[in-house]
Amino acid sequence: MKPRNLVGVWLDGSKAVLVTLQGDKEKLSTIESGIETHERFEGETNQSGRFGNQFVENEHAKEKRIREMETKYLEEVMKAVSSADQLMVFGPAMMKTRFEKLFKQENGPKPNLRAVEAADS
Repeated sequence: MKPRNLVGVWLDGSKAVLVTLQGDKEKLSTIESGIETHERFEGETNQSGRFGNQFVENEHAKEKRIREMETKYLEEVMKAVSSADQLMVFGPAMMKTRFEKLFKQENGPKPNLRAVEAADS
């Protein structure tokens, strides 16, 4: 009988830490998110206003880029845990609930999602 492949994921906006237990073996791996929320995007300008220099940005475009980076990151985590038999997800922020939503929309074979728990950083 093949040993079960159990995976626990600590998931937040900066990185995902995966702990894999398979039989007597354990493995720890990290996936960096690459999400930069303070990044300056092309098209944003520094304009002078009544109160001096003000940084003006296109909020909708910036939010869309951040969401796209988050989705790419969560898909990468999903790919990393796809071989698991059972999965538990922990984390302090909304990223774990976005992962859960994406996970439930995924078609095809996937791990048994045991729990998504809030945890302090």
